[in-house]
This record gives sequence, C-alpha cells and structure tokens, in this order.
Amino acid sequence: MDEIRQEVARTPNADAAGNPVYFTIESTGPLATQFVVKDEASLPFPMANEVIGSTVALHMTKWTLEKLVATAYDSNTRRVTLSTAPKDWVLVPEGRFFLMGKSSFIDQPGEWAWENGSLYLRPSDDQTPTGRSVTVSRSAGGLVVRGVQDIQIEGVSIQGADPQAVLIENSSGISLKKLQIKDSGRIGILSQLSNNVKIDDCDISNSGKNGILNYLTDDVTISNNRIKNSGTTVQHIGWGAIFTASSTRVNILNNAINNSGYHGISASGDDTLVQNNIIENVCWLWDDCGGIYTNANNGERPRTGTIRIIGNIVNGMKNTLSGGIYLDDLSHNVIVQDNTIQDVAGFGIYIHNSYNNSISGNTIFNSKNPSIWFREDNGNFPVGVTHDNTLTDNLYFPGPEAWSMVEHVRFFPHENFGTYDRNVFWHDFFHQRRKHQGLSKE
Repeated sequence: MDEIRQEVARTPNADAAGNPVYFTIESTGPLATQFVVKDEASLPFPMANEVIGSTVALHMTKWTLEKLVATAYDSNTRRVTLSTAPKDWVLVPEGRFFLMGKSSFIDQPGEWAWENGSLYLRPSDDQTPTGRSVTVSRSAGGLVVRGVQDIQIEGVSIQGADPQAVLIENSSGISLKKLQIKDSGRIGILSQLSNNVKIDDCDISNSGKNGILNYLTDDVTISNNRIKNSGTTVQHIGWGAIFTASSTRVNILNNAINNSGYHGISASGDDTLVQNNIIENVCWLWDDCGGIYTNANNGERPRTGTIRIIGNIVNGMKNTLSGGIYLDDLSHNVIVQDNTIQDVAGFGIYIHNSYNNSISGNTIFNSKNPSIWFREDNGNFPVGVTHDNTLTDNLYFPGPEAWSMVEHVRFFPHENFGTYDRNVFWHDFFHQRRKHQGLSKE
C-alpha cells in the first residue's frame, strides 16, 4: 500500500524484537494429520471458527516451514486436524506452529490477509485505507528471459513482482547490470537451466525468500551486488540472500549482504569461489544456519570439485546453532582461507559430518560458542565421516561466554577429526596467549 510492503497477518504475533512466537504441539494423533495444542495462558488459542480454514505453518525443525490447511478443531480437546499429513517431517510433541490466512488475525498496522476471495489490510500508518493505492502482483514474474542468447539488460527497475522479479531459463550469455529490484514475492533473480550468466552491480531488497537463486546454471558470476532484507518474513523460509546449487564454475565476488532471515550465502556447486563478500546480520529468523554455508548432500549433481571461501567478512549472527562459515553434511575439498568472522551468537566455523577440508588464516572474534566446532552425529553417514580436516595459522578470540576455543562432539567411536598447527588462541578467562601446535586426532 502506497509502495510500503505489508506483512501477512499471523497469530501469534512476533515479539517486540521481531522474533517469531509460536504455539506448541502437546501431543499428536490419533491420526497422522492430528495434534493437540498445548494450553499456554500467555498464548490464548483462537476460536474454532478462526482455526478452521486457516493455514497452519508447521516449524518442526529449525530449517523447515510447511504450510497446511486446518480442516477441523475440537475446542474441548484442543485437537487440530490438518488437510493432509506433513510431507517433510512428521508431527512431534513440542513442535511449533503459527496460523495465517484469516482476516481476524489482523491485529496490528501493516498486516493483510486474503480470505474468501477478498483482500483485507490494515495500513502501516493505521489510517483509513479509503482512496489509497494498493498494488498486488499477479504476474508470473517481472522480466522473463527464456530460450535466448547474448542479451544484456541494464538499468531496469522492478518492484512487487511474484514469484520472482527476473527469470533466466534455458538461456546463455545473459548479463544483468544495475537492476533495481524491490519487494519480490519470493525471489529477486532466478537463474536456472542456463549458462554464462553475469549479475553485476544490482540492488535487491525485500525479497520474500532469496535475493539471487542460481540452479543448474554453469559459468556464473555474481558480483558487486547489494542485497538487503532477504527472507525476513515468517511465511517463507528462504535459502539465502545468494543461493547457488548443482552449478559449476560459479564466482560470488564483492557482494554486500545485510539482513537475511536464513543463510547469507549458500554455495554448493563444483568449482565455486566465494570471495571478498561482506555479510552482516544474517541467520536472525531461522536457525541451523551459516553466514556462508555449503554442503554436498543434495542437488542434482554429486559434487566432485572444490569450493573456495576466501577473504570474506561475516559480522553479526543471532542464533546459536549457526556458524559464521558452516561446512555441513559431506562437505569436502573446501578451502576456507583468510576470512574474518566476528560477533556471532553461534560458532565461528562449524564443521559438521565433513572431511578433507582446509581451514587456514582465518580470524574469529567474539563468538558466543567455540571458535571452531566439529560435530559428527548423523547415522545416515558412515562412522568417521568427519576426518582429515586441517586447521593452520588461524586466530581465535572467542567471546567471554564461550566454553572452549575448539570443541569436538561425536556420537560414534571416532578418531582423526583433523590436524592443527600454528593456531593462536586468546580467551579472557586465561588472560594469556597460547599456541596450539602439532595436535592430531582429538
């Protein structure tokens, strides 16, 4: 409204700091589509007529959000029945959820709801909406580049497109430069099934999920872009301000990322370079997250090449199960070099079920948890999957609340997480500098 983005109404509302608040599942069953809502005095649950027909957004894990419709609610037993059983994760006690999709959930300025074919909204300034401009995107994207070659697009402004502002598909030799993209429903720029794509010097803000998403597209350069407020609304989980997967020879260079609900940069393709990016205030909405994140356990193409993460700055991360740089399941042949990580609530560098990685020359300052965290915990992988990682010439300055500087966590008999040499540690508790030299295994 009046070029100010409205947020979808939900219950319960976020807290004063903007953190999501949820209802809690007390028990499940007897059907796979049913659960009982925990009775919490501080969170009164809506009446049956509000629950039935609403969208139930299930947050069963720290990194997923599945939306289903409530078809029944018994207020005596507090049992909710969903339209179908969840596909991603089964319902579990202590699982969390919120409700959307009813006009009665609009209880503060800047919210909207679509119900029974009508749009309801409450303006951000809380003044009457009569006579004011309301813009709703109904297109399949603002700009579609499909099945073409050698096209340069420069200086275009796109606002309010859904699901993405720009779609590049089955094309090659495409250059996007100096685009102004704002308020995309889901994705700012989506490139898929293409090759030789350049995205340079663009401003992308307020994307519902991802600023830039690159998938099954090779020979890509994403450089000098400014990406703000990606995936910061609770109705979507975005995969990152910049997300690239199943793609080869991708360069992500000199981008400035600020305020992402989930990852800052997620890069999981072969021969990828992530260099000289500045990433600030990410992972503040969802957890199990990375300022720079990679894994080798998904995608259309098994990863065989290298990923280089060099010379980046990661500053400010809110959630505790996160890493400034996060090497997740089966990450291997990753070079993490000369990065600076500071003021993170989680771990400086998090190495999870990963092997044959090189961590060198990094500076980690004021991490609430240990500067380096090794964790092996997933029975889906062979015992000992975390091995032969090398850590050299790093500087560790964990915050005063960190219980250690380097920690190993394992749930299976295991040796040889990695080797360490010429790392320098400093912790206020010890008031002295210690060099950690030549230690192998645990």
